[in-house]
Order: sequence, then C-alpha cells, then structure tokens
Amino acid sequence: MRTLAVIDQKRPLTIREGICFVLAASGVFLIVTKGNFTSLDFSFEGVLWGLASAVFSAAYSIQPRKLIIKVGEGPVVGFGMLFGGLVASVMNPPWTMNVQWTALSISAFTYVVLIGTVFAFWCYLSSLKYVSAVIVGLMVCFGPLSAYLLSVFAFDLRIGLWEAAGICLVLLNVLVLSLPKKSTKAVKP
Repeated sequence: MRTLAVIDQKRPLTIREGICFVLAASGVFLIVTKGNFTSLDFSFEGVLWGLASAVFSAAYSIQPRKLIIKVGEGPVVGFGMLFGGLVASVMNPPWTMNVQWTALSISAFTYVVLIGTVFAFWCYLSSLKYVSAVIVGLMVCFGPLSAYLLSVFAFDLRIGLWEAAGICLVLLNVLVLSLPKKSTKAVKP
C-alpha cells in the first residue's frame, strides 16, 4: 500500500516505510515457512492471487480518492459496481447458475449484495475522504490476520513460535506506521 502511495505522490520511500516493508515481508516469510527456511508452506497460485489482491486493493484505495472528494462516494460506488458486475457477468454469466430461488436464497443473496458488498464498499470508500488510504489499508490488514487468529479457535489451528513471531512482526509494522511523525517546524518561543 505504501509503495503505491509513494508512486502516486511521486516521492521517495521514507526510512520508516522501508523499515515497515522489511517488517511486514519478514513477518509473512516467518508465517509461511514456519521456521523451516528450506521449504515454503504455500502454493504458487496462492502467492500469485495474494500479490494480485494486494496490488488491486492498494489501487482501489488510492486511485478514486480525488474523484470521491469531487463527486462523492455514491456515483463512484454505483458505477464501480455496475462496470465490475458487467465484467464479472462476461467471465461468469449469472444466467447459467444452477440455483433454486427460494425466499431464503433470495434474502441471503440480497443481504450479501446490499450489506456485504455495496454497503461495505461504500463505507470503505467514504472513509477515504477523512483518513489516508495508507491508514485505511492498514486497517484492512487486520481482516486476514483476524481470520488467521480466529482459525486458531474455530479450527484448532496450532501456531508455532515462528508463526507467532511473524504475526508480531506484522503487528509491529502497523505500530511503527501509526507512530506520530517528528515535527520539522520550529518551536516558537
């Protein structure tokens, strides 16, 4: 997220941002290797989709900010959902789905579309008017982390020492980025 923000703002990477990148990358490396540095515990497809997800997540957080400030989040969300739906319909036509439409399935589908997609994305894009895209992106990082930690309780997943260290490094990354920046303004007497 910070890298795309740096590219968007046409400025060099700060030392703090570089440290955060190293912390996050090291944390993820410890999680996927589980301390065994001779083998990796992930699939090529998982890495590919994870990287694509990270790039597009950063892009849709940074790219529409000026447009949201200019026209509001309503048109941005509306047209984004419309064009996204049209592209998705070409790749996976909804009229070919084998679904039995009952009152329960219609209400579940409506809930997922309206609350889980439109309302959630609307809130996300609305927050970009008030908070930097980097901070919003950091908050999004807690989604996968909380899913990972919840799987410990729900699915009896065991976290080893190396994985716990990786989680701590990722959280330390968020902590370092949230620290206040040093002021460069002179203090008035």
